[in-house]
Amino acid sequence: MTSDQKTSFPNMLQALYDNSPIGVCVIENERFLMVNKQFESITGIPAEQMLSSVTIDILLTCFNKRDRKKLLSLLKGTRKSQLESSILNHIGAHKSIRVVTNTIEYPTGPIAIAYFLDITSLQKSQEELQTRSVELEAQIAIANILVHPGTFEEKVKQVLKVLAQVANSDIAALRVPDEIHNGLRMVAAAVTESKAFAPAPLLPYNEGLAGQAFLTGKPVVTNNYPSHPLAMPQVIDTGLQSVAVLPIKVGNEIRGVLHLNSWKHNTYTKETMKHISGVADAIGALLENARLTEAEHERSYELLNANQILEAQAADLARSNADLEQFAYVASHDLQEPLRVVSNYVQLLANKYQNQLDTDAHEFIQYALGASKQMYDLINDLLSYSQIGHADNPLEIINVESAILQAISNLEIAIENSGASITYGKIPKVSANYVQITQVIQNLLSNALKFQGADPPRIHIEVTSLENRWRFSFSDNGIGIEPRFHERIFMIFQRLHSRSQYAGTGVGLPICKKIIERHGGSIWVESIPDSGSVFHFTLPK
Repeated sequence: MTSDQKTSFPNMLQALYDNSPIGVCVIENERFLMVNKQFESITGIPAEQMLSSVTIDILLTCFNKRDRKKLLSLLKGTRKSQLESSILNHIGAHKSIRVVTNTIEYPTGPIAIAYFLDITSLQKSQEELQTRSVELEAQIAIANILVHPGTFEEKVKQVLKVLAQVANSDIAALRVPDEIHNGLRMVAAAVTESKAFAPAPLLPYNEGLAGQAFLTGKPVVTNNYPSHPLAMPQVIDTGLQSVAVLPIKVGNEIRGVLHLNSWKHNTYTKETMKHISGVADAIGALLENARLTEAEHERSYELLNANQILEAQAADLARSNADLEQFAYVASHDLQEPLRVVSNYVQLLANKYQNQLDTDAHEFIQYALGASKQMYDLINDLLSYSQIGHADNPLEIINVESAILQAISNLEIAIENSGASITYGKIPKVSANYVQITQVIQNLLSNALKFQGADPPRIHIEVTSLENRWRFSFSDNGIGIEPRFHERIFMIFQRLHSRSQYAGTGVGLPICKKIIERHGGSIWVESIPDSGSVFHFTLPK
């Protein structure tokens, strides 16, 4: 290394530290020693203010009380740990962050290094994707109810059941005007929780929130029912907290109201009301169907209504696909490229100056590389999930045994390190996409290797011939899964363990589920803790 290089090297490290996409601060005796620009951006606190403070209280005010204690515990720890928290920074911005700390012992005392990663955009994308998924599932369920045969009351009750689940309600009821008794009569109701409260069969027009919504034609929503001026004393005594009433309109005519009750606080948010509004439209269509039935036009209207709903559903699915394609573009370019640049430059520094770097610098670089890889893995998994089902993934007759061998080859190092044994019997050929089936097999084998028990992994693949499909079973001797989590593990972003215990993104099994369902099959697990697991999936013959 030349003298010029020696001179410039500290400057390069300082530039890397200052411009890192990860917020970094160094703390000694609960005082700030160093903070970088990204740390200032995340917390909204000027560096000069932090460095001049005699405590770190100014940072703690960004966190809620519970997470303040956790952060202090991390800063005093002797090993790496992490915390995910939602903070309100000093310029009034809400941010989601992940905090990782490391404590280094010096002769003068311990020094804590805290790394703050801003995951606000990623968490927002996850929440939007999950919200979109819930909304589409509800729309599909309601569309299926509307187009299938059944009486008016049966269909209404099924729609109300879907609505109660989507709107997180304990009771969902439909009320229609009853001119004879001068009130709103309950036609049907869906109850998701057992309460010592039954909806009144008839509510007078001039009483309560339901009457107000019907008479004004405007929704009435409260998340603090006891304080509402139209609250009824006998209902307040039941502990009811949240109420939403939506008028059901067909054209300009009000045909009834949707009446939702919840014993939970703050149930009816703006996002929830969007979902409820769509269901109100669907129930309005049902009421119109009933009227046309009486006028001997039921069949023609049902076909027209079903076509309109299916067309709307197709439009929703098309928009959803467009959203996923846009997300794929962002994931593959806008998100990956900056990470790739940072990772490459950090790796270049590590390779070129590895003999000149001290232990701290090596540790900083390894953490930056690790954080970049974790983000890469999550982005790539989400990209894979969004691309399943595209037209460029055709089905053909494939040899599944070849897919098994390919997956085993891909996992060769992990298999060797764990001392695992993988066996299988006779494997059939099926109509499938080779790349996607290989991905399913590799994900299941990888999980069996990752979640191993005390003994080396023993994995066996068995295929059973059923009437019109093949059942593939992957059994292992791993740590097992509690029955209450058997469905949750196939939901996107759902993890049963922290990343410090087991690496992963929480997208692997949802990818398997989406691939298998795209092939016309199903996937499930049979398992209990400490007794291994058997993952099954089926494929058509």
